[in-house]
Amino acid sequence: RLLMSSNVKALRLGGTIGVTALMASLVAGAGMLGLWILNPEYFQAVRGWLSLFLSVLFFGGMTALLAGIAVEYLSTLLRLAQGKPTFFVVDRSKDRLLEPLVARIGPL
Repeated sequence: RLLMSSNVKALRLGGTIGVTALMASLVAGAGMLGLWILNPEYFQAVRGWLSLFLSVLFFGGMTALLAGIAVEYLSTLLRLAQGKPTFFVVDRSKDRLLEPLVARIGPL
């Protein structure tokens, strides 16, 4: 409960790691496909390890990304259940420092 109600920056780290792993697997897969097209003899020694590594990296990244999205959604629902608004409006038109700006722009 403490993790879900605290700052969401720590929760977004999982989604960032997932996106990074997903993009790394796609870039590495495209690079290895290009290398395989240019030099197929290079991949004859050990078969299967590259595809296994890339598929684990891809699906692990996808899982971390989807878990990050689910946790972000769950933390938003928990924040709403605790009564914290999603946003609030502050009337700054009466602030002394902003009076020249409000006078120049006009009321919103």
